[in-house]
Amino acid sequence: MVSLVLVAASVVVITEALGNPGTVLADKTLQVLFSVVTVVTLLIGARRRTGADRGWRLWMAATACCMGLGLGVWIWIKLISGLPLPASTLGNVAYFMVPVFALITVISLIDLDVVGEEQRPAARPKRARVVLLLDVVIIASSVLLVGHAGLMLKLTNRSSSAGAGGNLVLQLMHPISYVLVAVIAVIVSGVRGLWRQPALGLLVLGFLAHAASATITTSLVLSGVKHIPPVIDIGYMTGNALFLLTAVAPPGRPAPGRRRRSDHWLHLAVPYVPLPIAALFLGFRTTDGTQIEPLEIYLGFGLVAAVVGRQLIAIADNLWLLGRLRASQRELEYQAYHDSLTGLANRALFQETLRRAVEDNSASAPPLLVLFIDFDDFKKVNDQYGHATGDALLQAISARLRELLPSTDLVARLGGDEFGILLHQNGKTPEQIGTAVLEGMQQPYLVDGREHVVRASIGLAELSPDDPALTAEELLARADSAMYTAKRRGKGTLALHPA
Repeated sequence: MVSLVLVAASVVVITEALGNPGTVLADKTLQVLFSVVTVVTLLIGARRRTGADRGWRLWMAATACCMGLGLGVWIWIKLISGLPLPASTLGNVAYFMVPVFALITVISLIDLDVVGEEQRPAARPKRARVVLLLDVVIIASSVLLVGHAGLMLKLTNRSSSAGAGGNLVLQLMHPISYVLVAVIAVIVSGVRGLWRQPALGLLVLGFLAHAASATITTSLVLSGVKHIPPVIDIGYMTGNALFLLTAVAPPGRPAPGRRRRSDHWLHLAVPYVPLPIAALFLGFRTTDGTQIEPLEIYLGFGLVAAVVGRQLIAIADNLWLLGRLRASQRELEYQAYHDSLTGLANRALFQETLRRAVEDNSASAPPLLVLFIDFDDFKKVNDQYGHATGDALLQAISARLRELLPSTDLVARLGGDEFGILLHQNGKTPEQIGTAVLEGMQQPYLVDGREHVVRASIGLAELSPDDPALTAEELLARADSAMYTAKRRGKGTLALHPA
C-alpha cells in the first residue's frame, strides 16, 4: 500500500499534474501524513514492548515527529502564508533534531541482537542517560559545526542576509547529517547487521534517500537557482515512506554467534565520528583568511566540554568496573579457600597455611599443634533426620569450634564431617588443649528444636623443634593417624601422636 501511494505521488510530482503550487502542497502534505502515521504506529508498538525494543521505537517516533513538525511549519509559512523562511524557526529546529534522534535510534537498534532482548548492562541507568545526552550534544554540535563551516567555505557573497545564510546552513547540514547517520549505522552494525535488523536497514535507506534529495537541493541553491523543481522531492517522499515501513518492520533475526570485539569498540566510537570531520572543516576555515564566526566558537567550546564530560564519566565507569572486578576477585578467592556450607577454611587453605607455618617454624616459637577431628556416626544423623538437618548440625559444630578457640587459630572443614585445627601451644599442654576441644564438642546441639549429641574422635600431632625435617604433609598425616587411634580406643576420645 505504501509503495502504491509512493508511486502515484511520484507520478504526480514528475508530471506536476496539479500545477507547481498544488503539486508541492500535495507532496509536502503526503510527507506529513507519512510522518503522522509513523509516529502513531511506533507509539502503539512501544506500548506492547519493554527495554531497548521499546526505546528505539520511542526515539524513532521522536525522529518522525520532528520531520512532520518541520514539514508542517514549512507548509504553513511557505505555501499558505507566503512568507520567506527565517533563519531561525521552529521548523528549522525540528529539522535539525531529526538526524540527532535518528542516530540515537540507530544506537538503540544496534543494541538489539534479538528484538526484546537487551545486550547493554542494566547497571548505572542514570549515568548511561547522561552519557547518551552528552553523545547527543557531541553529535548535534559536530553536525551543526560542519554545516556552518561548510557553508562559509562555499558562500562567495559575504553580504548575504542572516536569514538566507541560516537557511543555507540548514540545507547544507541536511545531506551531511543524513549521510553521517547512515555511515555510522553501517560502520557499527555491518552489512549483515542491516539484514538481521530490517528496521535498521530501512532507516539507513530512508536517510540515504533524504540525503540524495538534500544534496541536489543544496547544490542548486548554492548555484544560485531560485526555483527548485518538485521532482527533487521524490527522495524526501521515499525517505518518509521508508520511515513508515521501519515502524512496521518484522522482528530482527538473532546474530550468529557472539558479537565481534571490534563491534563493541565501534559502538563506543560512534559519538566521536563527527569530531574529525568538524575539525577538518574548521581547519579549512582558519586557512581561508576569514574570521571565525561566534557560532562556530560556541559550538567548539560546547564540543570540548561535552567530550571532556564524557571522558570523565568513562573514567568513573572504569574505576567503578575496576572496583567490581577487585570485589569479584576477592569473592572468588574467598570461595576458592573457604567451605560454602560452614564458612570455615577448606582443605586447600588449611594445607597452604600449615605448609607456611611449618616452613616458618623456629626453635624459639611455641610448638605447632594440629588437631584432626572426625565426628563419630555422623551418617546416622543424615539417614535419620535428612541431609538438611545434617547440614544445619555441621554449621552448629563449626560455630562451636569458633567459640572454643581464639580467632588466631585456624579452623577448617577438611571434608564431610572431618575438621582440622592449626594452633600454637599457648601455655597449656597438648593434652589440655585437645581435652578442652573434645569436651566442648560433646555438649548437645539444638537444631530445629531438637537436641543432638555427637561424639568426636580427635587426633593430635605436635611439631616441636626436635623435628626440623618434618613436612606439613607428614604432620597432618600424623594427626590423621592419631585420630584413627582414638577411634580404635573407643569413640569420643583423644589420642596424641605417637600413641
